[in-house]
Formats: sequence, structure tokens, C-alpha cells
Amino acid sequence: MDNTFATRKTGPAPRFGPVHVWRALLVVRREQPISRDRLSRELGIGEGSVRTILSRLVDEELVAIRKKGIYLTRWGVAKLANLPVTTVPSSDLMMSSCNVAVLVPRAIGKVTDGMVQRDEAMKIGGSGATTLVYSAGRLALPKGGVDVEQKFPEVAGCLRRVFDLEEGCVVVIGSSSDEKSAEEAALAGALSLL
Repeated sequence: MDNTFATRKTGPAPRFGPVHVWRALLVVRREQPISRDRLSRELGIGEGSVRTILSRLVDEELVAIRKKGIYLTRWGVAKLANLPVTTVPSSDLMMSSCNVAVLVPRAIGKVTDGMVQRDEAMKIGGSGATTLVYSAGRLALPKGGVDVEQKFPEVAGCLRRVFDLEEGCVVVIGSSSDEKSAEEAALAGALSLL
């Protein structure tokens, strides 16, 4: 995952950010083929912004637009293979009823205490984010915090079933009252590690 789409070329300031670009790819992956109108509704941004996002994604050869709708290309599928995302059951570890986790490989050195990820999640409208680090075969809160494997086995089990956890990876769990906002919160937190 990178910030390829964060740089502006010219023109007015966009009404979307890198989170919307990554979320567009996730929505296309889940719903392909999808129309531009439906993608606009799913992202909660205008069709002009969606056209701009799609133009960039087509230029990067991540999506293709056909008569039946928008699809991921082979390159898009490969790129998203590096962005595993899953819903996570509610627990006392998270801040809201809807929780979505994103795996960020080899990012443990960029995590301090998880507050940056929480703040980025809140800036985009989420309730917050919980950052977990994977080290010595265990999921835990950063800086020697709670052992998630022991204290929250249902959360750890869910993450282990979906993610290929490797030494030094980070899991950012975005929280909100709805799944769309939780996913955006998780992506915002994850992007802060790049």
C-alpha cells in the first residue's frame, strides 16, 4: 500500500483523499462489476470525484471500465492481495460496534503507541482505531501492552484466520457505528504507517 494517489497534478483541490482511492479499490473488489453511480454512493463522494479516482486507477492499470461496469485488472487484484481487510467482532478492545481490520506488513518500526493511527481514524470520521503489533508470534498492543492472544482470544482468532501474520506486521482496527466508516478509519490508520 502506498500514497501514489495523494499527489495532485493541477486543478481544484479534490474532495477525496487516499483513503477514498483505496476504499474504491476495495469496493470494486467486493462488488465488481460496479457502476460509477453505485461506486459514488458506496464511497459517499460525488461522481466528479469518482471519475477522477477512476481515471487515476485506469492510468495505473488497476481497474478497467467495460459496458457492464468497473472491474479490477490482474494488476489491481495483485495490488489488493497486499491489502487484506476483514471485519472483527466487537469486544472491549475496540471502541464501537462495527470494526474493520487492515494488515500492514513490516510496519512495526513505525508504530509508537497507536495514537497516530487513532487520530487519523478520527479525522476521517471514525470512532477511533486500535493498533496491534505482531512480534514473537503474539498479537499485542504496542509498547509491551495487553497480550491480545490471551485477553481477547476471539479477536486474535479472527485475525489469525484471515491474515497471514508475519513478524513485524501491524494490524489497524478501525471502529465506527457503521461498516463503511470503520473501513475508512482502518485505512486512514494504516496509511499513517506508510
